[in-house]
Formats: sequence, structure tokens, C-alpha cells
Amino acid sequence: MTVVVVPHTSCRGRCSEPYDGDVPGCRCDNNCNASGGCCRDYDDVCTVPTQQWECTALRCGETRLQQSRCHCSADCLAAADCCTNYKHVCHGEREWVKDECEDLSTPTCPSGFKQQPLLLVSLDGLRADYLQTWSALIPVLDKLKRCGTAAPFMQAAFPSKTFPNHYTIVTVSTAWRGRREESRRCPRRQLVRGGLTLRVVSRDNTPLHDALRPRRH
Repeated sequence: MTVVVVPHTSCRGRCSEPYDGDVPGCRCDNNCNASGGCCRDYDDVCTVPTQQWECTALRCGETRLQQSRCHCSADCLAAADCCTNYKHVCHGEREWVKDECEDLSTPTCPSGFKQQPLLLVSLDGLRADYLQTWSALIPVLDKLKRCGTAAPFMQAAFPSKTFPNHYTIVTVSTAWRGRREESRRCPRRQLVRGGLTLRVVSRDNTPLHDALRPRRH
């Protein structure tokens, strides 16, 4: 009886497989580059996936690579470490961002919530036009804008209590209090030192805000 051994030609399912000199064909062990015996797809199958954050058709069903940022192996669901698009790419499920907007005319609370949750997305003040110009770069934000409520002409307030350029809810709360945003004070942030007062104006010399002197304790 003759046993025919078929030489290996791919690293599919063989990443980090220990070298066996009795098995013909190319290698997929961690030292194959040094010997020049790696399979042609070694980098694509065993190296590149460890640097990716998403699944690709090539990665679906891969052998688990411990050094990967996320996984596309068959056991990733049980281990709860799949890449975010695993079900979409490897199981054909429709992506949430491509679904139609849900009917929210009758508010309902998701399981585990006593009240309907509210997602508030704020962007850096220097990116006030981000959703109009670059929204395609982050499809999730585009979906939230399309299916939720957005304020396209809302401009950031500088500075805020949390970050100098942050687009914050303070803008709304200040308007609600009946004060002009340009006169808003920021008591939680020490903007001036040495007894100096900072005054910021726009190009047409319109005051934007006056920073307070540091409080004395």
C-alpha cells in the first residue's frame, strides 16, 4: 500500500505550525522567514491579520492567532473577541448602519433599561462641519445623524468646562439660561495667570469671551 503525501502549498489553517522536516511543502512556523521556506501566502494569512481590526473574506474561519487585535476564527463568538464586522463578513448578516431607521414614534426601553437611553455625540469645536463633510469616514455617526436629531448649524463654544475646544452641552445649557454664549464664564478652568485678563475677539473685533481672573482661595 502506497501512501501519497501531498506537499503543503498554503498557510491556511497552519499559522505557527511547528516545523516538521518529514512533511513536504512550504512552512508556516515562526522561523520560516529566516530559512526562506514560507508559503507564498504566509504574510497574508499569518502576519497581516494580526495588524487588522476587521475581518476579511480571507480571515473568516482562520486559525486563532493569539497576537491578533481581534479574531475571525470559528470560536471567537464563544470567546467574545470577534472583530466588530465578523457576523457581517463571515455570516452574511446585514450591517446595522445599512438598516432602515427604526420607528421611534412610540418610545420603548431596551432590555435592562428603566428609561429610554439617549446618545449624545459631541465633536471637537474645530470640527463643527464634520458630519456634513466627512461623515462617510465614520458610518456609525452618519447613521446616528440620519436616524436621530442633529444640529448642523450649531457652533462650538470656546473654551468649555471640560476641554478648550470641545463641542459641549454647555452651549445648549447656557442658551437655556438666557445668556449669550459670548459672555459665558468658565469658573472651573484657570485660563489666566499672574493677574492678567484674557480677551478674545473675532476678525471683526466682536468679543467672543472674557476669561475671569483666577479665583482667590
